Amino acid sequence: MSYLASSREMGIHSQCVLDFLDKFQVTSAKLVRDTDATEEAIAVKTLVFSTSCLERPNVVVITPACKCVDVASLRSLVNCSHVSLASTAAAEVLTGFNIGCIAPFAHPCALPTYVADDILRYDRVICGIGETGYHLCISSQDLISCSAATVAPLLSLGGKSRFSDD
Repeated sequence: MSYLASSREMGIHSQCVLDFLDKFQVTSAKLVRDTDATEEAIAVKTLVFSTSCLERPNVVVITPACKCVDVASLRSLVNCSHVSLASTAAAEVLTGFNIGCIAPFAHPCALPTYVADDILRYDRVICGIGETGYHLCISSQDLISCSAATVAPLLSLGGKSRFSDD
């Protein structure tokens, strides 16, 4: 399957995610515009966290867009004493994508990736594709497989957003 024709029709210039999907023969993927409300899927966000661990200084967390990451759970999972949301500049350099449209995979270098287990409640997710105004609708299983992610309970039960130990 090739996403090249449909991506050109939609005006997408960032080919790395599409090439990645072709390479791994992902058949569940569909390109969508922000204005497409026809897909029944949950929106997810891709976040980059910095840690105090030398062997794992940065990690990616994929979570439902409307949920908060429980930093204590993440800290315990990665076995580091300190975890905080990476700076915008660091996240963009590490992933190769701009904030707001970071794809969950196809980064320039492999980053340890964790997916909030809540995502498994949904058949399909909508994630960033590296271009503002466009997203990728993909099965939750393909998202986990393509991102080589570890599934873990990472969501905050409280309503307060926590992105740092500070």
